[in-house]
Amino acid sequence: MTELQKEQMIISYCENGMKRLKELCNPLIYRKGIHQTDVDYDDLCSLAMEVLLESAKRFDESKGCQFQTFLVGNINKSFYDWTRDRRRFKRCNARRGEDGRLEFIPDCSMDEPGDDGTYVYEKIDSGFRVEDEVVAGLFSDERVETFLKGLGGTKRRLVELLMDGYSPGEVRTRLGISEGKYRQLFYQIKSFDNIRTLRGLFRTRKMNGEEIMEMGTEIKSAEKSKQMQYSIASINKKIENRTIRFDHPLQRKTDQWSPAMKGNLVSDILQGNPLPEIVFAEQIVNGMPVIWDLDGKQRCTICYSFANDGFKVSRNIRRRYISYYQQFRDKRGKLMLDEEGFPVREAREFDIANKYFSQLPEELRDRFLEYTFKCDQYLNCDSDEIAYHIIRYNEGKAMSAPQKGITRIGEEFAVLVKHIAEMKFFQEKGNYTVAEARNGTLERVVVESVMAWKYLDAWNKKQDAICQYLKEHASAGDFEAFETMVARLDKVMTEDVADMFDSKNSFLWFGLLGRFLQKEGKCGTRARFSQSGRTCGAEEWFLSFMRAFKESLHEREVEGRNWVVLNEKATKDKKSVMDKMGYLEGLLEDWG
Repeated sequence: MTELQKEQMIISYCENGMKRLKELCNPLIYRKGIHQTDVDYDDLCSLAMEVLLESAKRFDESKGCQFQTFLVGNINKSFYDWTRDRRRFKRCNARRGEDGRLEFIPDCSMDEPGDDGTYVYEKIDSGFRVEDEVVAGLFSDERVETFLKGLGGTKRRLVELLMDGYSPGEVRTRLGISEGKYRQLFYQIKSFDNIRTLRGLFRTRKMNGEEIMEMGTEIKSAEKSKQMQYSIASINKKIENRTIRFDHPLQRKTDQWSPAMKGNLVSDILQGNPLPEIVFAEQIVNGMPVIWDLDGKQRCTICYSFANDGFKVSRNIRRRYISYYQQFRDKRGKLMLDEEGFPVREAREFDIANKYFSQLPEELRDRFLEYTFKCDQYLNCDSDEIAYHIIRYNEGKAMSAPQKGITRIGEEFAVLVKHIAEMKFFQEKGNYTVAEARNGTLERVVVESVMAWKYLDAWNKKQDAICQYLKEHASAGDFEAFETMVARLDKVMTEDVADMFDSKNSFLWFGLLGRFLQKEGKCGTRARFSQSGRTCGAEEWFLSFMRAFKESLHEREVEGRNWVVLNEKATKDKKSVMDKMGYLEGLLEDWG
């Protein structure tokens, strides 16, 4: 870009009273809540003008970035610094008491879960802003709509309200949700999968006027495996292009590592320390190769999230000071050379703790993206071989029982189970924590519920045994019928009953409802019942039973059995589960 072009570009942002520049700044100002007075607003606009001039000087179009994207990022960072300097007192570990004295707030570890099962770091802003992507004009309204449709339900409405400038408190009031539920929903929105989807929306390319996703060419080889190398930058690009897939239905979800583990990974990469190999597998689907991750999903997705400012490096890492050489540049941005033609540089050390990727020196950012993983890639695999390798590579590692159990159910059913676990009821209404949404617990609830409903006589307390049994005896229709039942229940669910659907007892309630509806169907009756003098559906009537059970009905004895005594046994062995289900069925029949 020539100097004349840069000058014309600056004029386009400044003409008509800086109209175009203010259109970029206003959403950032109002969203951050830093617009207090007209003086503040004028200061921020003046700051944006300075950033515009500096950005025009530094902009390098050879890096493949649009100037407006570059400008918005720089403005956002400058506004962040301005806010930090103006609110420096708010960032310290103290507050003013009623008597005017300073009160110091005790420290808490970001890596320890709170009372609600969520980590402190999950409640902190990730730095990734859906609104910034929209303001930057990186994709059309149609693409934004595509992303929002993928969120669905309350999460979509939450994002729309934030984009409209409402504060988190106003959003919670309008949606009628608690602060804990807001944090849970927002954590799901800013997950790795959603960040990848959003950024991937504008990284497609066009061919013959049609938008396509970059794919590899068909590979046919007699080799069983081969060794390769991938830089982090290359892996990140393949993630956005979906050339490499990290969402195999048998794989566990992302975000399994604690903040300290993530920070230590970043530290090791910046030090250049060797890391274990990652493992991919190629499967030919409809004549085209699909590359699935088998081992290394957490490492790859963490690197992707960090490179996109998805999290800060934890303070609790083994080595936080990283050595590097800083190269000096002149006012025009060119490298400064010594008399012998070598770059002028200086040895320095940088503290990476509590830093986003964008806050690292340029040299460390480049070092991170250029780091290379060694990779073993299996070729021409079928579904059974991929399942075999996933189990093999996760043995002896921190894979939870539900995550390991789901690998036994087969790819077809695993897809159905994970789809059900993503339903609005499990993500927004049931009494499940953020940790349970990502560690495989919701998938366990689904398979246990289907088992308790359809195959109670074959119950087994071991998760992998349940999954193996369902793989051999269940049908896709069983899971589809369960999905329909959950959807119908979701429509009539109320908050006073929703908390009973937790990770411990959900399978009993779903199993009881399924067996109840199945019994009514066999009797040839249309499931309609009376409640408070009006006619209601079977699911609504069932919720009335649960409400009564919660209040006092659980104290009633059925054939000499009492729920208080039965529920003292936390075990899920077959006799205990059969006794509980028998008691609930008898109680439901007597109550009706």
